[in-house]
Amino acid sequence: MLVPGGPSQKIVCKVVGNPDGSRLWWFVDGATVGESTGTEPFAVEMAPGEHEIACSTAEGVIASVTVVCE
Repeated sequence: MLVPGGPSQKIVCKVVGNPDGSRLWWFVDGATVGESTGTEPFAVEMAPGEHEIACSTAEGVIASVTVVCE
């Protein structure tokens, strides 16, 4: 749940299974929002509504999840 009228609100995402420290790219609704390495957490700023958060490796392996922020 997002806090109505609150400041910047984020979801913290973390990847398991990428222990070698390789680079990851993060996307929200198809737009690039940043990158991380290994299993470092990545905070994604969210707005109300339904969104797809996706993460991709350099090899093109992609995982995604749909979240609803109210």
